[in-house]
Amino acid sequence: MTRTIGYVCSTSKGWIGVAASARGIAGTTRPFGNEADAREELAARFNDLPFGEARQDPLVERLQAKLEDYFCGKRVIFDEPVDLGSAPAFCQRALEAARRIPYGEVRSYAWVAREIGNPGAARAVGQAMHYNPAPFIIPCHRVIASDGRLCGFGWGLDFKEWLLKLEGASV
Repeated sequence: MTRTIGYVCSTSKGWIGVAASARGIAGTTRPFGNEADAREELAARFNDLPFGEARQDPLVERLQAKLEDYFCGKRVIFDEPVDLGSAPAFCQRALEAARRIPYGEVRSYAWVAREIGNPGAARAVGQAMHYNPAPFIIPCHRVIASDGRLCGFGWGLDFKEWLLKLEGASV
C-alpha cells in the first residue's frame, strides 16, 4: 500500500484538496471558499491523511498550475497519473475511457460502455463516473446522457455545466 499525502492548493476558483501517492493523484476535491473546508473534505475521504505543502511535491505543484490555467479558460491537458489502485477493474476501464474524451467535447454513458466492450452497461458506467477520485484529471463532466442532457455529477449539475462551458462544449 502506498502512502498518500494531502495538499491544499489555492486557485482563482477556490481552494482544492489534492491527495497524492507514489502512484499519482489519488483524489481531488471540488473548489471551496476556504482552505479549511478543502482540507476537511479531503481528510474525510482519506483516513489519517498527513498534509504537506503543494510546493513539496512536483506533481501536485504542476497540477496546481494547470488548474489555475484551466480556470482562466486556457486549454489544458491533464496528463498526470491517477492512482486508481483501489477501484474495481470495471471502474478503472470506464474512467480510462472517459479520460480519452477530448477537451471541449462530450460523450454519452453508452459511448463509454461501448468503448470498454460492455455496450449494455451505461448505468454501470454512471456508477463508475461517480467513483472518479480526480474529476479534473479524469473528465467525467464530459460524460452526458444519450439524449444530450446533463446528469450525474457529484459536484452538482451547475458545476458540470460551468466546466463544459469553460471548455467551449455545446451544452
